[in-house]
Amino acid sequence: MNKFKNLVFILAAIAFVYSCAVDEEPSSQGFIHLWSVMGDMPDELARDIVGSYTVVLSCGDRVICSSPYNEIDSLVKVACDDGYVVKAYNITSEQALEGRGRLRLYGMSDTFSIAPEDHYKVSLLCRPSNAKLTVGYTSGFLAKYSDVIVRAFEPSLPERVVNFDINATTQSQEQFAFFNIDEEPAVCVEVEAITSSGDTNVFSRRFPIVAGQWLKLNIDLDYVILTLSEPVLSDIYAKYAFISPLRHSDIEGNVDPSSILEGIIYEISDDGGTTWSSGNQSMISGRILFDGLSPSTTYQVRARYSKYISNIINFTTEAAWQLQNASFEEWKTEDYTPYGAYKLQKYFPYSSSPYWDSNNPLTTVTGVGTSTKDNLPYKSFPMVTYIYAGHSGNAAQIMTLRIGRKEAVNTNYKEHTVNWGKLFLGTYGSESGRPMESRPSALSFWYTHDPYEGDSFQVNVTIYSNGTQIASGMSAISNSTSSWQQERVELQYSRTDLKATSIYVEFVSGTKLNSSGEPVHQSKGGLSVTHGGDKTAYVHRGSVVAIDDVELIYDNYN
Repeated sequence: MNKFKNLVFILAAIAFVYSCAVDEEPSSQGFIHLWSVMGDMPDELARDIVGSYTVVLSCGDRVICSSPYNEIDSLVKVACDDGYVVKAYNITSEQALEGRGRLRLYGMSDTFSIAPEDHYKVSLLCRPSNAKLTVGYTSGFLAKYSDVIVRAFEPSLPERVVNFDINATTQSQEQFAFFNIDEEPAVCVEVEAITSSGDTNVFSRRFPIVAGQWLKLNIDLDYVILTLSEPVLSDIYAKYAFISPLRHSDIEGNVDPSSILEGIIYEISDDGGTTWSSGNQSMISGRILFDGLSPSTTYQVRARYSKYISNIINFTTEAAWQLQNASFEEWKTEDYTPYGAYKLQKYFPYSSSPYWDSNNPLTTVTGVGTSTKDNLPYKSFPMVTYIYAGHSGNAAQIMTLRIGRKEAVNTNYKEHTVNWGKLFLGTYGSESGRPMESRPSALSFWYTHDPYEGDSFQVNVTIYSNGTQIASGMSAISNSTSSWQQERVELQYSRTDLKATSIYVEFVSGTKLNSSGEPVHQSKGGLSVTHGGDKTAYVHRGSVVAIDDVELIYDNYN
């Protein structure tokens, strides 16, 4: 019934050559049509492959066919036993190159069913798993050095050394070898050159390689080796980075480093080294600044002088870290009745576990007892709650509050407590701050403010590195506004040599004290305040501030 089914085997994993004998063919057979397709690679590599490989098609331990690569365009009969299911066909190939490494193709396996007279067309897409290294010499180099020995090896396999032994008078000026990239995509090359007078010079260099690449090394009489230093982690921010420029000691070769320093160009890439540009760079205090970068992005940087290119260094910019529940949409409310039917509420600026917290325990009941209306404890109303009419959705509301022994409105007793409301990162009574591994430029937020007697509310921001303060910012705001206004708190860094590990943010409802040394507040009668979304109460309060849409800002350097 001549069904044609197409399978594509992409040769892309380490392979081993099978050398088993072909079994006798069973009576029920199908057909596999092997067809070769050459993958993208330099023509020189393709020529190394065609005619050099043995392609093996096997099922388990049984070899079905074993043919040279350039002869696999043929029909191969396969058994249709085991319920007409043939399992795990493997196509593998490897070529040994007598002292020049092993040029490998990689294999895959698949499971498919085949019935008598079925036809499968299997297309072999061939790609090498290693790189070709060619070593050549200029006439000037060979004129100076009478004997040259070149050694090349893979960093992960230093014991397997490929020697390019060349005597300038008797041997070719170009030889090649293949190197695998299984462990580390690089090759190390050492050159030992002896002059006619017997002087010996030794040069060494490490080169990155990729699969299918033909790396051509042309050893010249004039050479320059540029070595960039790895970047310091604390010099990498979210949107900019500092790199140390090359110094005299970073330049090797038969040139005067001072003569080429000014001609060195620094380039940056954000696509793994495919494309390079100068980017937005400038020199700041003896360091190269790359500005306008993207957060959480890996970059490559290299130095270049004429045809000479340095090693490539990599770094990843910091993330544009943001605070959780920064728009204060998540809240938890607990109702309690300390006596009779008099219901009160406790508010928490989180839905499950604390990230933000408040000092509400100072003015809210910590437990339900047998209190009556006349002996109600001090703690009977929250300083930090939420309102529905935020800048976007809910907003946090913080106020200065006085609580006495009776109801909040009618009390005027000496026995009372007055506190500024505080909303902060951490857990009340235990933790202060939250983890953060980035270094923002500023903190932004939206607010409304109803100040009492010219009071100011305050915002404090501190960034730490394992307990050491590395940056801080503060803003005190006294203006009265019922419409939402945006404020920005700039962060000043005192330590730029340390990475951030945590951040502390605190909003405080006031800063001003009265003649009694207490936070300024209305002590007689009651002032209206909204709480718990849209509820209204009359309390002895001071200033009231609403906070919404807190954001950490990551600026460019310039």
